Amino acid sequence: MFSAHWFHGEPLFIFTKNIVHLVGALAPLLAIASMKFFKLSNFFEGNKLVFQHLLFLVILTALYNTLMKFFAFSYFDNFSINAVKFIQGYLLGDILGCLTVLFFAALVIVPGIRYFAPQLIPSDIEN
Repeated sequence: MFSAHWFHGEPLFIFTKNIVHLVGALAPLLAIASMKFFKLSNFFEGNKLVFQHLLFLVILTALYNTLMKFFAFSYFDNFSINAVKFIQGYLLGDILGCLTVLFFAALVIVPGIRYFAPQLIPSDIEN
């Protein structure tokens, strides 16, 4: 947002863009809160992370993000939006983006933590 202002001369605060950024930030929080409220799943069973519940969180986050962005764009912008193409494109992009972040975390960040800071990993061995 700041680079568009500095390099391209766009106004700094555009209401529609701010709403879209706010929606993007609140969608994961809303998805987690709704999963907790409806008691759909726990993310941990014992000390183990349940990956299937994370996949459900990805899909729910993508759905919330897509629908809220659709309503934000259709309400605040003055041009016509093809709902099917918009929802199809954003939903697919959001799901793939969330899965990319999860796989990056699983393949790069977790092994990095195990290598550089093994004391932060909980031990499965009980005394």
